[in-house]
Amino acid sequence: MYRSQQQTKKIYAIAFLVSGIFLVCSLILLRNATWQIEQTSILHLYETTSQLRVLLQRKLTQNFQALRGLSTAVVYMPQQETSALFKELNSNRSFIRIGMADTSGMAAMMDRSGPSPQHTDFSDEDFFRNALAGRAFFSSPRKDPHGPGQVIYCAVPVEQEGGVIGVLVGVIRAENLLDILDEPLFNANGFAGIIDANGHFVLCSGTNSTGTAASIFTLGQIDREDLDAVRADLGGNRRNYFLYRLFRVFRG
Repeated sequence: MYRSQQQTKKIYAIAFLVSGIFLVCSLILLRNATWQIEQTSILHLYETTSQLRVLLQRKLTQNFQALRGLSTAVVYMPQQETSALFKELNSNRSFIRIGMADTSGMAAMMDRSGPSPQHTDFSDEDFFRNALAGRAFFSSPRKDPHGPGQVIYCAVPVEQEGGVIGVLVGVIRAENLLDILDEPLFNANGFAGIIDANGHFVLCSGTNSTGTAASIFTLGQIDREDLDAVRADLGGNRRNYFLYRLFRVFRG
């Protein structure tokens, strides 16, 4: 029996309708699967970064507690006893050098072998200025001026009678903190780092492939809505995540 033209059109219409429904359902399933993968990845990142944060906080807290304790003691100690205490701290902590800077930024640093013959000028350093303003602060990694490798400067204010009379500076090997950040993420395709309230990198793991990128906002294109939300959360000390629309790889 031959089908009429109207029946044929009806069959084609039903076929197109079924195909359309199948396509829509497939897209919905794909979107849901993508969303599930995205949420799983975000949860994994939150768990990993929380663990890294605890380890970093523990390490930094130990260093700053040691410096704060010493900053309280040095105010009341004669110079010769202070030098002996510096050497004792150097021998038992992760500091490779330590010293006290006056309010002008000049410091006599001491390592395990004794005091340095030359004074160091910290007056232009952000960590010194922040400590002079009453805040404990640490620097980004930089080349060790007295040896191989990189170092990080930790600084705390030295207070007396309600005022800051100097800054106590401790120097640690950068790998003490960077080794913690070298946790492989996403099969070593990701990296961990510490950023400030403006999104600029303070510390980055050795697996960082961003090269000269100085901020999380220069790694790729971000929607304006996400950008505003992340900046607000950074300023409010709240956690957040966002996705790059176009990822660019920086190579050093």
